[in-house]
Amino acid sequence: MKFFQGTVYQHIPLDEERLTSFNKEEVPFDNEETTASSNSRLWNHITIARPRSTHLTFLVCLVTLVALFWLASGIIRPPTLKTCLKQTEAYSPAFEAVELYDTNFVNAFNQRNKYIGPPTPEREEAWVKLWDQAEVLIPSEEMEKLNVSGDMLGEYMKAPVDEGHGYVGGLEVFHQIHCLNYVRQFTWYLMDKYTEETMPPGFKNPLKVLRMHTDHCIETLRLALMCHSDVTPVLVKMDRYYDPPRPQAEFSSYHRCRNFEKIVEWNEENGLSTFGNVNAHTNHGHD
Repeated sequence: MKFFQGTVYQHIPLDEERLTSFNKEEVPFDNEETTASSNSRLWNHITIARPRSTHLTFLVCLVTLVALFWLASGIIRPPTLKTCLKQTEAYSPAFEAVELYDTNFVNAFNQRNKYIGPPTPEREEAWVKLWDQAEVLIPSEEMEKLNVSGDMLGEYMKAPVDEGHGYVGGLEVFHQIHCLNYVRQFTWYLMDKYTEETMPPGFKNPLKVLRMHTDHCIETLRLALMCHSDVTPVLVKMDRYYDPPRPQAEFSSYHRCRNFEKIVEWNEENGLSTFGNVNAHTNHGHD
């Protein structure tokens, strides 16, 4: 309404010479018809100024287009990896460390590497380095995302105050690799392949205890494998060594993987110093 309060009326003045040149000889004012005609021509030069709404309309359209473009770009733009992880995974402070890469597994049926084979000091050390990582801080405000809140918090270990306000937790990947290693160790233990030098910590316990720990680890791996359910295809090749050729699974399958080294680096940078230099978590609560 305020816009229209400023509306004014104006006219475009006639040429002053024409206005002053009107006289009885040029314009017979005593002639009513001529006077009416002259008055009509005069009013043709009088205009009413209308609000200049063209610029406003253009501005509104421009703002609308920009807003629509912004909304469309937000919908069309692919979500970030971190956004996807928040939607598909339980909370983790290590989301920022996750990077993906494509690769083919190197996993032939008779594959050899430093992790495969009977126990040696070097092999045992290589396995321990895969999983023996410090626990990290889980911020107090994030515990609810892990289905822990209220009175339940009293059951969990708090981090040292000087290392932050929160609770102590380890990344599952390290627990799972620990369990895989334990199962590996148990198989070689049953084959009596360990020496006094290479005997793993805790393996001097009664066999019943070792069996219980092994069962726990097998169950941990079962749950993890079924939870993540890798649906990457394992292709079948025709092995032409035989005649006729026989079908054979291609275990060196193509995968999209998380960069494990990046996660280890993140954990080393963020590990709680309370657990960083000692193996207090070696047995993960198991004797």
